[in-house]
Amino acid sequence: MTRKVLALLLALTMILALFAGCGSASAPASVGESASQADSEEAPAEAEAVAEPAAEPAVEPDAPAEESSAAEPAELAEEPEEIEYASMSEKYFAMTVETNHKYKELQDGVKDVISYPLDGGETLSMWRVFSAFIWNGLMNSYAEAPTMPLIEEATGVKMNFIECSDSAAWEQFNLTIASGDYPDLMSMDYYSGGVASAYDDEIIIDMTDLIETEMPNYKAVLDTMDDYTMKSVYTDDDKMLRIFTFVSNVVSEQGLSYRADWAEENGMDAIVTTDDMFDYLSYVKSTYDCRYPIFIDNSGVLEGFTGAWGTPGINLGWTDLGMYLEGDTVVSTLTDEHFRNYLEGFHRFYEAGLIKDDFYSEGYGPDYINSYVSEDQCAVTSIRGDKFTTMTEAALSPSFHFVATAPLVEEEGGSYDFLMKTNYIGMGNMSITTGCDDPELAAHFLNWFFTYDGFILTNFGEEGVAFEYDADGNPVYTDFIVNNPDGYNPMNLRNMYTNPVFNNYNNSTSIFYTYDEVELDAFDVWNNNGTSDKSMPTLNLTTEESSEYSNIASTVFTYATEQILKWMIGEAELTDENWDAYCAQCESMDLQRCVEIYQTVYDRMYK
Repeated sequence: MTRKVLALLLALTMILALFAGCGSASAPASVGESASQADSEEAPAEAEAVAEPAAEPAVEPDAPAEESSAAEPAELAEEPEEIEYASMSEKYFAMTVETNHKYKELQDGVKDVISYPLDGGETLSMWRVFSAFIWNGLMNSYAEAPTMPLIEEATGVKMNFIECSDSAAWEQFNLTIASGDYPDLMSMDYYSGGVASAYDDEIIIDMTDLIETEMPNYKAVLDTMDDYTMKSVYTDDDKMLRIFTFVSNVVSEQGLSYRADWAEENGMDAIVTTDDMFDYLSYVKSTYDCRYPIFIDNSGVLEGFTGAWGTPGINLGWTDLGMYLEGDTVVSTLTDEHFRNYLEGFHRFYEAGLIKDDFYSEGYGPDYINSYVSEDQCAVTSIRGDKFTTMTEAALSPSFHFVATAPLVEEEGGSYDFLMKTNYIGMGNMSITTGCDDPELAAHFLNWFFTYDGFILTNFGEEGVAFEYDADGNPVYTDFIVNNPDGYNPMNLRNMYTNPVFNNYNNSTSIFYTYDEVELDAFDVWNNNGTSDKSMPTLNLTTEESSEYSNIASTVFTYATEQILKWMIGEAELTDENWDAYCAQCESMDLQRCVEIYQTVYDRMYK
């Protein structure tokens, strides 16, 4: 094996070690969460909900069969009426106003109202990952969030945050668990086996009765949720072990984008197929001396690109077997011919110098990726919609025009079938631990964020600072948020001055009306081109299924990635003989058993 591949595999081993303790061997702890964390660039994991390319479903206990019929997506989660608007900005503002009105109506109907602030002046502790990457220059701790004094005044509860960095999250989480000294509130995203195992191991408590009797405002939101969303809320034995952030509308805010001005100069009207993209990037490389024509990081996949070959691909950052659907049949992409075609296609781009030669060592970092684009060094990547304006402002070229493009297809007329299957669960969840002396107090505190007052504060912030009411009584963000004099990103600033850390009901379109029309048009491009027909839905595995799956998957993945990376970068030739031997080895490691486990859970939940 060459030195390049050895170095690559060493790096991947370190990545796998980081993820080994997560709640799932195949993905982060919940599909709704992974979606947003993976692609939301600078949006905080606890505050934003962004639809993502499909990852493998969570390894969580399954929802009860009867429970799924409990609620329709009635008042809060319904699709907006088809109305003609003068602009996309006007459309999203109308959606935001409608969500505000519906939420107030819902919460006005709640009985058994809890009186806030709570008596006693108690303190609760919460373990959280604090991302310096997200909050650099804004704050150094969640305790510094501008709304914290208001939250503590409104609830009567003081917060003690126990924080760690992204890079130390897994290690610090496990040290905290091993100590036996648990904070009152903790997410179990990093717990091996997920929340069900954490409950079995007496780390967290069953919140079902507390939610029913002590969290009326949260329960009111639950009762509006649709069947698909509710499958993530309950365990297989009808328990609620955590609370979630819920979102008003699921809108993918990130997707494939490209330098349209360079395409126009080459006489290309649109980039539709993988061959179109290859021709465009070849032109860009030769004409503009572009160093990274298409930017793909060490995950080895790029949304809107990888799926063009009929495969979800595998994410090299976690133990991913690339599960997807053919009709109602679960398939692992690892030994699928579509995946072989993708590897051949990827190598074609790589060999032509269109993909960074050491992409496998390139961590995800939107700031430097965006600078590559603005500085004429990158023609295609995936970005968040609110970055079009800032990148244009920073661009070196006066003709710079970076816009969204639809996901690619392999042949004209084909369909991209890996858009994410979405529910109304946003990013972030929270459990009450067995270390909490007063679970009822914790439940009352968590419930406040779902009251109407909590909704307004955690979506719009402090009146007079982050928002004002317009003439019609609608909250609108101030210039401090939208046109910050120090140039801070409106989305990050909005999150900081509203709710960077707590679970709530997120009016997810509330900031969109401030966006440029180019950005809002991008949302339509990313959300309305393609299907989710082949994407895996939420799958909730039992503890036993999770354990068996994880043991097999980690072994298969370690072997498979060694071979896959050689083919990607040309260290080995992808011949029929090599491919057949690789497939046989994957099967000998019991890959099919992993598929069978997923098939069993899929049939149990959806057939």
